[in-house]
Amino acid sequence: MAAPLVVTKLKIPPLRKNRVQRDRLLATLHGGLDRKLTLVSSPAGFGKTTLLSEFAHKCKRPVAWYSIDPEDNDAARFLSYLIAALESIVKGSGQTLYPALQSPRPESLENLAAMIINEISIGFPQFVLILDDFHLISNPQILKIVDSLVDHQPENLHLIIATRADPSIPLSRLRARNQLTEIREADLRFNDEEAEVFIRRVMALDLESDQIGALEERTEGWAAGLQLASMSLQTQEDKAKFIEEFAGSNRYILDYLGEEVLGQLPGNVREFLLLSSILDRMSGGLCKAVTLFSDSQEMLEHLETNHLFIQALDQEGNWYRFHHLFKEYLFKVLKDEKPGIDSDLHLRASSWFKQNGMLDEAIEHGLKAGEMGQVVSLIEMVAREKLMHSQTSSLIRWIESLPDEVVRNQPYICLVLAWALMLRGGPLEQVKSCLAVIDHYSSDDQLTGSAAGIRALLASMDGHPQESLQYSHQALELVEEHDLFTRSLIMDNLGMVHLMLGDFDAGIEKFSQAVEISQQAGNLMISVGGLCNMAGIWMLQGQLKRAWEANKEALDLATDARGRRLPVAGKALLGLGEIAREWNDMTGAAAYLEEGLQLFETFGELGSILAYVSLARVNEIQGQYAAAQEIVDRVRVMAREFKASQMDDELVDCYQVQLWLAAGQIQRAEQRLQETQLAEAVKAHVPTGRFDPVWEIRSQTMARYYMTQTNFQAALEMLEPLLETALKNRRLRSEIKVLTMQAACLDQMGEADLALEKINHALRRGKDENFVRSFLDEGQPMAKLLYRAAGLGMQREYAGRLLQEFGTDFLAHEAVAAQNELVEPLSTREIEVLEQIAAGKTNQEIGAVLHISLSTVKGHTSNIYSKLNVHNRTQAVSRGRELGIIDPY
Repeated sequence: MAAPLVVTKLKIPPLRKNRVQRDRLLATLHGGLDRKLTLVSSPAGFGKTTLLSEFAHKCKRPVAWYSIDPEDNDAARFLSYLIAALESIVKGSGQTLYPALQSPRPESLENLAAMIINEISIGFPQFVLILDDFHLISNPQILKIVDSLVDHQPENLHLIIATRADPSIPLSRLRARNQLTEIREADLRFNDEEAEVFIRRVMALDLESDQIGALEERTEGWAAGLQLASMSLQTQEDKAKFIEEFAGSNRYILDYLGEEVLGQLPGNVREFLLLSSILDRMSGGLCKAVTLFSDSQEMLEHLETNHLFIQALDQEGNWYRFHHLFKEYLFKVLKDEKPGIDSDLHLRASSWFKQNGMLDEAIEHGLKAGEMGQVVSLIEMVAREKLMHSQTSSLIRWIESLPDEVVRNQPYICLVLAWALMLRGGPLEQVKSCLAVIDHYSSDDQLTGSAAGIRALLASMDGHPQESLQYSHQALELVEEHDLFTRSLIMDNLGMVHLMLGDFDAGIEKFSQAVEISQQAGNLMISVGGLCNMAGIWMLQGQLKRAWEANKEALDLATDARGRRLPVAGKALLGLGEIAREWNDMTGAAAYLEEGLQLFETFGELGSILAYVSLARVNEIQGQYAAAQEIVDRVRVMAREFKASQMDDELVDCYQVQLWLAAGQIQRAEQRLQETQLAEAVKAHVPTGRFDPVWEIRSQTMARYYMTQTNFQAALEMLEPLLETALKNRRLRSEIKVLTMQAACLDQMGEADLALEKINHALRRGKDENFVRSFLDEGQPMAKLLYRAAGLGMQREYAGRLLQEFGTDFLAHEAVAAQNELVEPLSTREIEVLEQIAAGKTNQEIGAVLHISLSTVKGHTSNIYSKLNVHNRTQAVSRGRELGIIDPY
């Protein structure tokens, strides 16, 4: 199971009984609710958390609270707490969001930004989300997620960020749009009235107004400074003299008054404070284990009652924390007075957290204690769960904090680090270094098998499928049956390997096994991904209907009980969009792709790039070239940033050329062809018979370029190897596409019979699965071929349906053009007679339908034969259909 969440981090801090009412700031907070963001930014000690706690308790909207710790820099951990905070607003919302964290692939974390936005916008009321201590976040991945949340913020959400430093989100843009409320250091300083309330009522000091004014002036309204001064004054006999001599900066105040406070406390209280200063949060049991004070719970309650810089984190008084600045000061004193004791204290804390099942905290304290043996043991306990939940950042940080000599002598730790690095995307050299360490422990089959699994993935990424195949089989032989995490990844990789090798049947078998294993492990990501991968193979094989059903099944699996999509549903939506486009359903294709991109976009992940290119094709088909170009411009940047594969860059470059050719921008297309040396790359390629999508898209692009230059022979030379490979690999989709392009070339070259032979073959192959765009993409030349093919009886019904897809205006144009080819066009009445002949009517029946005499029917029929140069009714109908004078279907 996943590491338990610390519930106090998600609770609104309780209100202090004696506090300063900050009505002016509360009014600012309430007034900003209609804007996107409120930023509360100041150094420590200015009362940010106290202010927001009071606001949260008084706000009429529900409030979700998240207190951030340094350990929350792990993206998956951050998102776990964020989702838990949202669950405090709408119970059950995590059932939709948590499964997206179950993937071993880190891309799903970024997908979740869109998922969270969708979840909030659909199922949540108006509410406020408060992120406290946001300055502790430095992970770029998390900052991107929050940036996306702000950028696409639902109207029912108001976000409040409390921080010591401005976050890296577009504040200037929010200011310009009046979407930002700011409360800063100058706003948070106590004014005269607030300072007087604080000193007289909260700190219970009986001072003159001028004395209070002097303290307020010398602390510049700094709440922590006033509190330190007030605490010191409680023990001063000559308060006036103290106030008169009191001066200095915040740092000076802390150093000076901190000692004054500690110096006046009973020895046991002072000792307790110093020993507890290693803790970020405290409970009675934890402090008892660390400080060895048996009355730790009573001590914590005493400290809170006496305002000794401690704050309760829950209503029950189970958990507390120090004021940050006071904690820092206490720890400094501890280090000065008791050098080296902090290691022992951290070790005690680590043991307590371990005994209480809080292993993340146990590891953090173990590292600070320098107890590397215990840390290694703890990492081994949590590693598999962290990998399964994509919490790779924590694992990597922990392991990289260990001394090199420790890591080199711990092969399992090296294995964990290698997996974490692989799932995060590198660096691959570090992965290989880890594998070198594992090789020294080759007697352990489980280690050797897992390492082989990693090597299999590396080989696939390097484009070496046979090597990957060997490592995968080695891994499956050695990895234990219950290691479902490793086995599901290896099986998924095997599916990809067989796809690369062109063995689609084996690929489907392995993907199916990956789905079965991942379902046993409860890993929804691999389950859905495996179904989509199988659908992808069936699409390549031309089994569009079967692929459609598989993607639908995957979509249902990736949908929660309320019908909302999980992020991985983007894969299924991409597949459905591609099939809808082939079936010429542009409205449906656009809807699937746009919805998929909302879930699937991962700032450069390959699936999003494929979806964007498919959406650009939809725009191109609809004649919206500017919109298509805008998508290409965006996706080109994504492809450059995605380093795990070169295929995406090739895809974008080739489609860019095709788009320019379709838009008539030939010169720009030629320039890009020269820059990418595409022709040279195609010529240098040696066909292997394997599935090679890069070579295929390159060859199709060059063929398309030659066709626009009317160099049809060169185009045919590009297309012939593609057809041979498609036939060999039983890839029907590619086969039909190549056949239609070949037919168009041959027809333009005057090879009418060969062109019709190709189109007849394509029609027979495409009929059962209703291929459409593969024909329509060839434009007017294809329409003419289909007219002739239908007129000759070649798949007449299917050809007729395809012709209908060209549109009635286009069909009328072709009919007129066909009439113009005759020496003498048929008259309107003659066309009507020919249509009746095609319907199988006798001369008498034709006369009755058209209200003309039998002799007139015979006269029109004779004229028809003469003009069409035929000798009987059958030939007349066939010729009429071939020329498009009458419908071919």
